[in-house]
Amino acid sequence: MKTVSHWIGATVSTLILSSPFVAWAGPTLYYEKLWLDLSVSACLQRATQAIASTDVPVLNINDTRVLAISPTVSVAIDCEAIDNKTRSIIMVSSDGDRPTIAINLTETLKEAMSDINHKDPNSN
Repeated sequence: MKTVSHWIGATVSTLILSSPFVAWAGPTLYYEKLWLDLSVSACLQRATQAIASTDVPVLNINDTRVLAISPTVSVAIDCEAIDNKTRSIIMVSSDGDRPTIAINLTETLKEAMSDINHKDPNSN
């Protein structure tokens, strides 16, 4: 009986995992990390302007993050001072049906944020 249960469980798991529905069932998340020669407040200002240039309305701005939400995507741009640079992380999430929206928006925001883009100061 235990062997039959394992076989049924393995078969059902295989069918579920190989289903195309599962591949697109959840939200997608894309992110980019940038190092900027800006203060945190200047980074937040640039993030607000970058998001404002898209169709996603800004929802909230706090001390380190700008949040924006539309019916199809959610955006968060985080700015954090580390040593003498500011690390900016751009995160864009969309539903699983429209990943290209998130991919394109991530690239658009990266370009808007990174006209003074630098590598991680700890890398060679």
